[in-house]
Amino acid sequence: MKYAILLSTIFLLCFGACIKDRSGTIATTIIPPNAQMLADYNFKPGSYWIFKDSVTGHTDSAYVSSVSSYLTYESCVLIQNMPEHQADVITITVNNDNNNDSENWTITLLDTNCNISCLLYTDSAYTFTGYRLFSYPIQIGQVKQPMGCVLYADSGYVTTIYDNYTLNNASYSNTAAIYETEYASLYNNYYDWFYMNSQAGFVKVVLNHPNLGVNRVLELLRYHLVK
Repeated sequence: MKYAILLSTIFLLCFGACIKDRSGTIATTIIPPNAQMLADYNFKPGSYWIFKDSVTGHTDSAYVSSVSSYLTYESCVLIQNMPEHQADVITITVNNDNNNDSENWTITLLDTNCNISCLLYTDSAYTFTGYRLFSYPIQIGQVKQPMGCVLYADSGYVTTIYDNYTLNNASYSNTAAIYETEYASLYNNYYDWFYMNSQAGFVKVVLNHPNLGVNRVLELLRYHLVK
């Protein structure tokens, strides 16, 4: 638990180093997230996903519990009139049918990037992971990190983009399979997968942390998105 708090504090300090209220700057330009990425992935309250965990057999429900935004800078070295970048934040609360694996997923949409952090309550350590999930438009290969202050030390790798990905008798077009190994973690040995598309958002999520006994494969059953 104390390690998760420490790691969360480090991430928050990184955020705070780059965030500045508009009243304290003379920036003349605010750059919003990519318009098409917002159209595809800016989920609003009322959005939900129902998953079947193929490992445990539990049914997991995920829903957008809050949305917010803040202004940040691309670089930690602030220069007068430097453009500010708007980041849109989506918090998703996840619970299963016996309430043993509740967690929070946080999506941050910034420029052309989609970042994700997951705070899991499935183990005594309270696992916290965070990385750059993809850059828009989504392309096969390593997701690049920007220069200057970055939100996450790790980034995903898009291994495949399926024309049609079939799961639980449903077909999802242009689904990206994104693999991530967590190098910034205090624990390491995280092997996570996110299958994403603009139609459903999360199609499949694999959280595999063998050192902590976490192994979950969430497969989408149904969903409703508000954008």
